[in-house]
Amino acid sequence: MKSSPEPEDQAEIDELLRAAVRCALDSADFEVALSEYRKLLPEVAPSLVAQMPSVEEARRAIAYAMFREVWNRVPRPDHDWRPRPLPKPERNGPCPCGSGDKYKQCCGPLAGASPLGGESMSLLSYVLERVPMAQYVNLPFSKLSPEELGHVASQWLEEGLWEETVALLEPLLAATARLDARHEYAFDMLCETYLELDRPARRLQLVERLMQSTDRTLKAAAMHRRCTMLADAGDYSAAWQLFKEAQRVDPENPSLAQLEVVLLISQGELGAAQERARFWAARLKKLGYGGEKIVELMEEVARDPSSFAAAMDSGDDMDGLTSLWYSLLAWFARFRRRLATTACSRGKAMPDRCKPMRN
Repeated sequence: MKSSPEPEDQAEIDELLRAAVRCALDSADFEVALSEYRKLLPEVAPSLVAQMPSVEEARRAIAYAMFREVWNRVPRPDHDWRPRPLPKPERNGPCPCGSGDKYKQCCGPLAGASPLGGESMSLLSYVLERVPMAQYVNLPFSKLSPEELGHVASQWLEEGLWEETVALLEPLLAATARLDARHEYAFDMLCETYLELDRPARRLQLVERLMQSTDRTLKAAAMHRRCTMLADAGDYSAAWQLFKEAQRVDPENPSLAQLEVVLLISQGELGAAQERARFWAARLKKLGYGGEKIVELMEEVARDPSSFAAAMDSGDDMDGLTSLWYSLLAWFARFRRRLATTACSRGKAMPDRCKPMRN
């Protein structure tokens, strides 16, 4: 059994969800929208359709279960960006799938099933595809989840939609006083997008602005990123000074562990990095991070710091320090925010990356 979809399967799931969202938003009538979705299924998801039972009733029930879940969860721009879920069908009433049978004898048994991920499914990206990029600045950000917007941005970043990502995140992060820990992942995604677009001045401006945030988590995230920027510029004195300040701001922030170790390794202090990695592995376990990736990483460095150092230097023209730091920052943002995602949705978690990336 596959642990996650293959790339071609994921592409088909992506098109299936896109079609479902389009049908749901194009019609206010569920039955009309469902009928259109069923017509599109063989075109957008041929592999899935080929695996369905040949019995028409079973195919209708599966299509209904999938589409009802999308319908009930898709945020609607014409409904204050909130879903408009269907009422629960009456057991003895006609089944909404259109079979003509009673619900309890038709799709009722599938009522508890969640074929597309349930609470973990994110559909916002498909909705935003329908909004002109120039109108992103007018989105009602106070009504949208900052974590989910960051998650959408991570997908767009992977797809090379960099200008769209900037257009989405810049207005989200514009009002510093209104930002909090929920915006951390979006901040990381915007920093990375600026890297891809080679806009160092904007990235520095964003980082320095959020270093003034009153939210401890967000302030620490900006300080940590600034540390790596200083180190990449060769200013280790300033980087260590800022590291100590970041410790005072948020002393139990687990990302301090890899920041300190990476700074030491980047200066060639492998012995010191090994010692601190042992310290952090023990400390993080006491703080409740046992079994998490950061502890495994610290244990790996404690065992073999030279291999870790080699991994940092393995990139082409990209900076190893920034790469590793970004990869771990992204993981921590996801870990702390606990944005529910699955491989069955466009909002799947962004893969951890350890290869170098530009600073």
